[in-house]
Amino acid sequence: MKYVLSFLGMLAVLVPTFGKSYFGDTTLASKKFDQLTILGVANLDGVTATEISITGPMTAATITANAIEVIGPVKLIKSHLKKVLITGPVSLNKVKSDTVTITGYSDFTDVSISKSLTITGMLNASHSRFNTVTLTMSESVLKDSLAKSIVVKCPDSDESHQKLMFYGNTRVDMVEFESGHGEVHVYGKNVKVGKVKGAEVIQH
Repeated sequence: MKYVLSFLGMLAVLVPTFGKSYFGDTTLASKKFDQLTILGVANLDGVTATEISITGPMTAATITANAIEVIGPVKLIKSHLKKVLITGPVSLNKVKSDTVTITGYSDFTDVSISKSLTITGMLNASHSRFNTVTLTMSESVLKDSLAKSIVVKCPDSDESHQKLMFYGNTRVDMVEFESGHGEVHVYGKNVKVGKVKGAEVIQH
């Protein structure tokens, strides 16, 4: 019987927790979940989950998840994700993901998104790598970053003045402004911009 209890104790340590919900300020470290839901302030470190859903401010480091959805401000570093959906201001540092969708101001440093990035709000990115980018914004900045394509959607408001600003060793293969009245501001000789549609290119 003692051996059975010992074995069950080992299983409790090794087997992830399925479907867990927390309410209020929550701090979790080095935990595994199938589905993790938090309503309140979330502080996560070393958490692995299939799905994470948070309503409230989130600060996290070294997390791994297939899908994460947050309503609230997010600060995330050194994490590997597959699908990200955030409503609120976002700060990502050393984060890798397949797809990211954000409604809110986005500040990226050393971020890699292999498939698609969609942002409604300003993007400020440095030392980052993107495949396809779709932006709905008045202006955004890329510094020392790469993107295969950037499509700027028409804003919901009457404001038609939209601009992208590229600095440092930035390379973008294709840029399109759907409004037809965009501006691409190029700062420095190391910026490489390929095909541009619907925008004036302004060299600084």
